[in-house]
Amino acid sequence: MRAFVLSALTFFVAEPALAQCRQEPIEKFFPEFAASIAVQESRVSDMVFLGAMNPDAQPEPKLETVLVPKSEVVWPVVPNMTIFQRNGGTVQYAPVGGDKSEYLVTLKGDNGYLVSLSFVGPCWELRSIMNKSL
Repeated sequence: MRAFVLSALTFFVAEPALAQCRQEPIEKFFPEFAASIAVQESRVSDMVFLGAMNPDAQPEPKLETVLVPKSEVVWPVVPNMTIFQRNGGTVQYAPVGGDKSEYLVTLKGDNGYLVSLSFVGPCWELRSIMNKSL
C-alpha cells in the first residue's frame, strides 16, 4: 500500500491485488490478466519470447521468434476480451506437460487470428507470445 501526503492529510492507495502471487486456476487468472494492463505488466517475465509469422519466408510462411526484454513488450498483450468473444473469438486452455505448472492459452478468432500465450505457475508468469495469424 502506498501513502501520499497532501498538506496535513494522508491518503492510502491500495496496490493492485494481483501484483502478489495468488495460486489460482489459469481459467480464473487469465480473464483478470486480460482485463488489466497493470496486471499484465506485473505478470510478465523479465525476458519474453515473441513470435510472429513471416509470410515472405521461403518455401512457405514460418514462425520467427525473438527474445526481448520486458521493456520492449507492447501493451496490452491481448485484445479486449469482451469485444474479442462478442465477435466469435474463443479462448482455449491446455496444460503443457503432466504437472500442470505450465499452460498454453490460445486465442482464436474466426478471421484468422491465432495467438498463443505461455504461462508458468504457480503465479502465472507470461513467458511467450506467439502470433500465428497470417
